[in-house]
Amino acid sequence: MISAVHGNRWVPLVLYTQDSLDPEAAAFRAFVASDVEIPLATMLAETEMVRRRKAVLIDDALLDRRTYKPIISIAQSTGYVAAPLLVDGRTIGFMHADRVGQARAPGEADRRTIAAFAAELAVLYQQQSWTELLLGRHRGFEETMSAAKGSLVRFTAPSRSLGASIEVTGERHDGTAPAPRRDALLTAREREILELVAEGATNATIASRLTLSEDTIKTHMRGVLRKLRVSSRSAAVARYVRLRGSGDE
Repeated sequence: MISAVHGNRWVPLVLYTQDSLDPEAAAFRAFVASDVEIPLATMLAETEMVRRRKAVLIDDALLDRRTYKPIISIAQSTGYVAAPLLVDGRTIGFMHADRVGQARAPGEADRRTIAAFAAELAVLYQQQSWTELLLGRHRGFEETMSAAKGSLVRFTAPSRSLGASIEVTGERHDGTAPAPRRDALLTAREREILELVAEGATNATIASRLTLSEDTIKTHMRGVLRKLRVSSRSAAVARYVRLRGSGDE
């Protein structure tokens, strides 16, 4: 079983079983798939793994005070080994393994094996994380350069008025175009980000949803604050919602 550690919660994610050895594993798989979150209480062996960052061997899962009994009951495991997944010196998850349906119980050799396997898995995870981070920063750099290029084009075309580059919705009764609303000065990307901010999303969440870097999100937000003439995210959201609702400049 592979689990994640979210703060002080242990969250089982995926379970691999051999049905020929454990024909009753369906209940355990359903438990893992139910998005259960287990508090990392003081006495749990898993809490010890978070703190000490070392693999553990549980010989008697039913009697050992360090085991989480609901999961032991569902798994029907008499003993198990587990190892922490360490990334940047902190525990981000666990690997658990037992020998349900086999002739012998887990032992010290199994503890060493799962510790080595978890260490290699953590390396692969770290490499993938670095790759995704670099790709995100590359995309963010390209967007920033594209935005800068657009700004330079506007600066080098003084004969073109700012209002001419803004889409105007509707006309006044006298046939003249209304002055552009201040929120119309925002780019499509800035409006998209501001909509997510209005939903309560953090920079990290917005970056993940839009596949951008957090630095790029911060750059866009600085542009939003400047264009709306406000000094905070909450003020920007309030101003944006008011402008959209009223149509005022």
